[in-house]
Amino acid sequence: MKRGILLILILALFAVRIFSDEKELITKLNQFKEQKEYSKALELVDKGLSEYGDSVSLLALKCEILVNLNKLEDAFKIAVKRSEVSERKSPWHCLDIVAICLKMKDMDRAFAWLNKAVERGFLDYTELSEDENFKPLANDKRLDKIVEKIKDNIGIGKPAKDFAIELLSGGKFVLSKQKGKVILIDFWATWCHPCVEGIPHIKEFYRQYKDKGFDIIGISLDSDKKALTDYLARENLPWGIAFSGKAWFDDTAKYYNVNLIPSYWLIDREGILRHFGIPLRDKEKMKSAIEELVSVGSTDLKDFNWLVGQWQGQVNEATYYESWIQSRQDTLEGSASMVDRSGKTTFSEKLRLEKIGSHIVYIASVNNQPPVLFTLIGVTRELNRPRWVFENREHDFPQRIIYTREASDSLTAAVEGLQNGKEEKEEFHLKRKG
Repeated sequence: MKRGILLILILALFAVRIFSDEKELITKLNQFKEQKEYSKALELVDKGLSEYGDSVSLLALKCEILVNLNKLEDAFKIAVKRSEVSERKSPWHCLDIVAICLKMKDMDRAFAWLNKAVERGFLDYTELSEDENFKPLANDKRLDKIVEKIKDNIGIGKPAKDFAIELLSGGKFVLSKQKGKVILIDFWATWCHPCVEGIPHIKEFYRQYKDKGFDIIGISLDSDKKALTDYLARENLPWGIAFSGKAWFDDTAKYYNVNLIPSYWLIDREGILRHFGIPLRDKEKMKSAIEELVSVGSTDLKDFNWLVGQWQGQVNEATYYESWIQSRQDTLEGSASMVDRSGKTTFSEKLRLEKIGSHIVYIASVNNQPPVLFTLIGVTRELNRPRWVFENREHDFPQRIIYTREASDSLTAAVEGLQNGKEEKEEFHLKRKG
């Protein structure tokens, strides 16, 4: 009898300790997943949870297994549990729950958890349109309000949040003292493959634009200082690097709600946040954004003398007219109007371009309404076509006027802004008259 009890105890102990640690267990679970043996994987993950407790990694795997078994309500409960027990309250855990709710076609719960993700600092709203899991959200009007809220949280078009941090090289970096420079804030880590992958082209841009007032502050989310200093010694990064050792709990990262890296924030010479996030991971988009901002300050009003004259273009069934004269050395004055097929003027606008201090401003008064001021924030050149971007900073959401010189006798004038929660753009393709 005693031998039987002892044997049972030995077998029970052996069953519990089949895997020497959680890492080995996860390796085996991933093998089951690759082989699509989800029932075996579910049985094994339950044993792991019994042995190791509510491990965030094991709960994540169990959730994934349940989704593959189409046990969506069970997967939802496990995903919620994972979100609750995790020390780091990540918005991405909430987004995993949103994806499960969408599979269940439960839009109300999906939006409830999407709002929770935003409360936890979710900022990369482009993910909602690019990830197939979130496509069903696009047809629901509630998404527009959430995107508006995220954009407001990011602060595009508003002064960037100030911070002061100690540099590894000694000294201190204070963002508010960098006015006059274009600043790229790069939250990154040596263990982050996309971060390291992006370093070569950031180096290239630093070399190309540093003499035009471009600078970078790298904020490392490493916890291992030696790994960071070894990397810096190899790569010889020429810009300032800050390191707290707190990883995701770094004070500046928390202040900026960083929950995904690399996280890029591009700030203009006046300290206004202009570009953010995932789009800047594309090399050409980052280059274009930097070039747009560093060019401001080197533009003079004489660069707009080509506008002088009369312009005309068709917009649907109406004709749009725009004309400019040089009234003073530092001022161009213009007018614009829209005339319908019957000859009736449906829209008229007084325009002015002038240099005020170091800034070039575009002033527009529509139908005798109070004038609205737009400030030149960037100049780019694509395929030898200069493009000037003006922005009205008084709006809650930036509204832009963009002039692109297509050729000596043609231009495109565009208006961009937020209408009913959606980004809209209207373009006027104009030819020079006479």
